[in-house]
Amino acid sequence: MKNILLVCFLVFLIGVPFAEFIEELDVLVVDSNNRSMEGVSVWTNYQLNSIKGYVTTNKQYTGQDGIVHLKLINNEYQESLTKTDYTLFVEYMGEQQSHTVDVESGRRSRTYYINISQATIRVFDEYKGGLKANVTILDVTKETGDSGFVFFNLPGGEYGVIVNYANSVQKYPLLMEGDTLIEVPLTEYSLNVSLVDDKGSSLNGTIKVAEKTWDVYNGKVKIKFTAIPPVLIEGMADNNAVAKEINPKLVKEVIISIDTHEPEISGVTQTKTSSGYDLSLIISDTGTYATGVDTKINPPTLKYTITDKEEKGQERTLNLLNSNGDQYKISLTNIPENAVVDYEVLASDLSSNKVSYSNSFLASPPIQPIEKPKQNTTVIGPDSPGDLEIGEVFKWILIGLGFIVGILILYAVFKLKTEMKEENK
Repeated sequence: MKNILLVCFLVFLIGVPFAEFIEELDVLVVDSNNRSMEGVSVWTNYQLNSIKGYVTTNKQYTGQDGIVHLKLINNEYQESLTKTDYTLFVEYMGEQQSHTVDVESGRRSRTYYINISQATIRVFDEYKGGLKANVTILDVTKETGDSGFVFFNLPGGEYGVIVNYANSVQKYPLLMEGDTLIEVPLTEYSLNVSLVDDKGSSLNGTIKVAEKTWDVYNGKVKIKFTAIPPVLIEGMADNNAVAKEINPKLVKEVIISIDTHEPEISGVTQTKTSSGYDLSLIISDTGTYATGVDTKINPPTLKYTITDKEEKGQERTLNLLNSNGDQYKISLTNIPENAVVDYEVLASDLSSNKVSYSNSFLASPPIQPIEKPKQNTTVIGPDSPGDLEIGEVFKWILIGLGFIVGILILYAVFKLKTEMKEENK
């Protein structure tokens, strides 16, 4: 009987639920030198009860102080078979640790160590003053502080460091075998900059290098800047901008040219042909620093419409053909007689300066081809309307001359006989 009562009591204990638990814990993560680690992911896995099983919390990340605050709330009833411990996970850059933790009332913090070293990057100028720069390692980008320092916690291995200062970039190798320092000294450079247009005339505007801007008057300015070579120099004038990459270690004088003039269209001629009209013209972009006529992205084109009997046709577009150097041409065909042709030539240079030329003309009757006469032939003869050979022509000429000479001889004989008769009398 006592044994039966004992079994019943145990069954009763198994079925009796315990109250839910709340666990609050500050997790501190430090490296091998006991320095706080930022960006370490921390999460837990714990059992709700023996029936509902386990649940995994979302990842939380340590702040600059290396601490993340965990709060576990289990509102499920806890049977006697429910485990009262939980698993705490700590992970940084692929290195993961797991720790079994018992729920303890009144505990406030716990510290975990990760075998990680610190990489220190310092960016500074030639006067040892710290510079603000973006430093990237393994797709993680941080900005240096006012003193030029930035820190990364890394396991041992080889890495690449990318330093971006004022939009100029430099790469450095990094070998982690413990705490490592990389110093990035940047040099101050001095340049004489000229700002001119495509004709070489001075411009007023601005010059920008390494996120610093200078005003330019009468096309000249002297600038000083700190950067990682090569650098990009941006010039602006009259709402036109241009950028040029240079290495300030190699040059001291820089000319920034802005193409502000559009190309020129000249020498437009229309030539009548048997099939229509040939249009010829010259498109040029002259100047010391001219960028040239754009023949690829926006090549010179001709837009034209034909108005026949007061009915305007659909606009058509043709690309002009570059025949030689600056010379262009196009052929227009199937133009009705007395139709009006309105056309416009469009062109631009490589700086997107555009130019156009418009004109119109009245189509005349088509030119009839002239048939070349056969060699050694002519058209004569009263009896033959066709062509006669040259020999036949001479034959008829000789006959005519012989006839005339014969008449003259008969006339002379007749005249001579008459005079002799007069003398005999």
